[in-house]
Amino acid sequence: MNNLETICENIFDVQKVQLTPSIAGFETPESYGIYNTTTKKCLGVVGSQYTPTQPSELMGNFIDCLGSNNVDFEKLSYKELKGGSKVLFSSPYKTISFKNMRGIEDESIININLQTGYDGLTKTSLFLSMYRMICKNGMKANATEFTASFKNTAGNKGKITGICADVSKSLNMFDNLEELVKHLNSVPVTQLAVKNFLYSLTDINIDKKEEESTRSLNIYNELLHSIEIEFQRTGASAWGLLNGVTYYTNHVATAENRQDYILVDKGETMNRKAQELVNRM
Repeated sequence: MNNLETICENIFDVQKVQLTPSIAGFETPESYGIYNTTTKKCLGVVGSQYTPTQPSELMGNFIDCLGSNNVDFEKLSYKELKGGSKVLFSSPYKTISFKNMRGIEDESIININLQTGYDGLTKTSLFLSMYRMICKNGMKANATEFTASFKNTAGNKGKITGICADVSKSLNMFDNLEELVKHLNSVPVTQLAVKNFLYSLTDINIDKKEEESTRSLNIYNELLHSIEIEFQRTGASAWGLLNGVTYYTNHVATAENRQDYILVDKGETMNRKAQELVNRM
């Protein structure tokens, strides 16, 4: 409970404020700023139909739904992304555990997440994510998740109080995710498959180095090295290949803010594409 109290102490409220021109006589547009009422920072510019949901309201409904689905919400975490323009609530659900191709115990914590945004672009959504203990890698489980999402408009505001069924559906995807992970661990990968995978992932043609920029070649080599690291502790499998990419996005790639990069930026995009590619294997 102390954890939840700490979140409540640090969470902010938002306010929708109509934006007006600074020059007298100019028409006032139907544009509004969503402001953090504590810092007075503008988190995004939206239209008249946008209706913000207070983070505290989102949290309260999420906790109720976790409790009704027998999920321990006392380990709930709260993150502000992109300077607070997006907020994320996460709670651990179950752990996937098995021996990987190297014979090492491979554990990943599965979290259930609820995210919303105040930038006018981010829907309120539910999704599962994974945090792998061996290498401290995290990623959204995009390939197998049940995603419930809706726009933040006045007509959808009531959906916040009715998300329990969607939480239940998301949690029910755990078995599918566990089955997929164990299957990926059983799929062997050749060096040719790695080469084809990296080309599909990055569009970098290593056979034509002279046509690629130095930056592109550096990214390719860093990805290849990350995959080799994972193969050593995971095995040359589709699971090792995927975690080579998540090792790169979590620990190697240049990122101004690692948390943003993994959850809502280019790292999330690369992880999602990597999942799609290994699933085809």
